[in-house]
Amino acid sequence: MRILVVGAGVVGSNLASQLSLEGHDIAVIEEKQDIVRRLSDRLDIYAVQGDGGSPSVLEQAGMKESQMVIAVTESDTLNMTVCLLAHQRGVETKIARVRNPEYSSLQKDFHIDRMINPEGLVVESILKLIEVPGTTEVADFADGRLLLRAFDVAADSKLTGKYLHQVKPLMEGFPFVVVGISRGEEFLIPSGKDRFYAGDRILVLLPKTSLSRFLVLLNLEERPAEKAVLYGAGRLGIKVATRLEGILDKMVVIEPDEEKAAAASSQLFQALVLRGQATDLDLLWEADIQTADYFLALGSDEESNVMSSLLAKKHGAKRAIVLTQQPDYVPILDSIGLDIIINPRLVTVSAILQHLRRGRILSVVKFHEREGEAIELVAEPHSGSVGKPLKNLKIPKGAIVGAVFRDGEAVIPDGETIIEPNQRLIVFALPEAIPKVEILFSRKKLFAI
Repeated sequence: MRILVVGAGVVGSNLASQLSLEGHDIAVIEEKQDIVRRLSDRLDIYAVQGDGGSPSVLEQAGMKESQMVIAVTESDTLNMTVCLLAHQRGVETKIARVRNPEYSSLQKDFHIDRMINPEGLVVESILKLIEVPGTTEVADFADGRLLLRAFDVAADSKLTGKYLHQVKPLMEGFPFVVVGISRGEEFLIPSGKDRFYAGDRILVLLPKTSLSRFLVLLNLEERPAEKAVLYGAGRLGIKVATRLEGILDKMVVIEPDEEKAAAASSQLFQALVLRGQATDLDLLWEADIQTADYFLALGSDEESNVMSSLLAKKHGAKRAIVLTQQPDYVPILDSIGLDIIINPRLVTVSAILQHLRRGRILSVVKFHEREGEAIELVAEPHSGSVGKPLKNLKIPKGAIVGAVFRDGEAVIPDGETIIEPNQRLIVFALPEAIPKVEILFSRKKLFAI
């Protein structure tokens, strides 16, 4: 597919890199010459330096020949304008990143097929993370009836030392499937012969009705969070705090900027707002940090987010959620003991990938690059997957069918499960397996003779 990406910041660069490696014909427009030079040197793409809103620059980048335009500059209005210009030039699919929710009513006016608001997606992710004790990554399917959750395996967990086939009897009557294990620098799709070790991070797909039973195996108490301390009263922080006020018993917001702190005080009804730096230990004591179930570092400064989270953890906060804009920082922050890392860029890429995968794709959740994607898809009629039991399908190495939907309910399949035409499935796949998964479940091309 010919794809034009307008804006080569973190999201645009990551998209261009991934889509180029997947074989798409990629053109990129970026104002900064150094970024254009770096992309041209590193990737097999066509990079143009210039204003993404300029008709001449768009023409130079081949907009008329593109099947899709993805506008991810830092400007909402520019992204929307690019989509309007793309519509006028006959581009089939237009995607825009738009942070300001006030613009959502203009989606049809600008002929935008998908408007992505990263902040809204991040808020929902944070709420789901706080809802389940011990989870580090979240995704929901089937209106929340089917859950994908990541957990760290502790030394005292009932999983530690057991093989996967030994765990299944402990969950008798409560279906689940472990779709991935992250162990150091390795990420693997497990089989029944794989063993769990303390320090593993596991990705588990299970119906919501199985969650409580699985938490028991992890020695996690299903106790609702009562208090959070939030650092950073920007737009994202206020949205999160507003939602959490209705869920938690206690809420404290820390903000160094006087105007933002005053605005937070006027917008929040129950939260205590403190002005100052979250790296100030006296201020953390004033917030009674040792009683906090969660410390949320959602400020705009990466260094302050990291340092304040480490300090909060040291002085009693049970878990820390840290915002970072850099995908490359995710494994580093994880390695230094921070519990949950939120990356809005990764969330944005997940939303965009849904429109790029071959076949009938309903949703995509992208985890860290080496951990692959959870793909909700439809097994198309005449594809190589329908009418056959799973054990007879050529599921590529690095992929696993985690769930199928039958009569509106999510079912954890076994080798005898037969894939039916137009059936919804959840497939977890590592990057190298994704193209083969797309081929397996999408309609075969029929040629007239």
